[in-house]
Amino acid sequence: MNTYAMPVTCRCGCGSTIARTRTFVNKDHQVAWLRAEAAKRRRTRAHADPGLPPEPVAEAAPAPVGAPVAGVSLSVPATEAEITPENSAESESLSLKGEIYVVGSLVTALPVFLGGWLFCLVAFGVPLGGGLGWLPALVGAALAGVIWPLIVLAGVVLAVLLV
Repeated sequence: MNTYAMPVTCRCGCGSTIARTRTFVNKDHQVAWLRAEAAKRRRTRAHADPGLPPEPVAEAAPAPVGAPVAGVSLSVPATEAEITPENSAESESLSLKGEIYVVGSLVTALPVFLGGWLFCLVAFGVPLGGGLGWLPALVGAALAGVIWPLIVLAGVVLAVLLV
């Protein structure tokens, strides 16, 4: 006898006969069984540890907009010291160093991008090099823009060695 054709009863406990390959009559029976199992687990958990809080019955109403939330701080922590006449020169120096880095990054990345795209255009032709060549050129330009001080240092070393 085919074991897959043997009738069995629905797992939810309703007593309906179903084919061996199925577990429930339909989705409604499965959902009812899942809810019953979840209720059993809640009752078992409550008996196992009476110190647990009871299951919430209804959701609390949302707090009004702008009301303080427990455990959440909306204050912004101070990250920099206030600029005073004593440390303003130091702050301007740091700002100038950041601006120099950004300018150097752009001055390095732009030619690397254009050169990389031109190389892809020549090497792979207009459809592939022109259409997709900007992607490796962009990656190379981003990398060169980050490490431009090393590129400048290498250029100075090469100039000293060749002269």
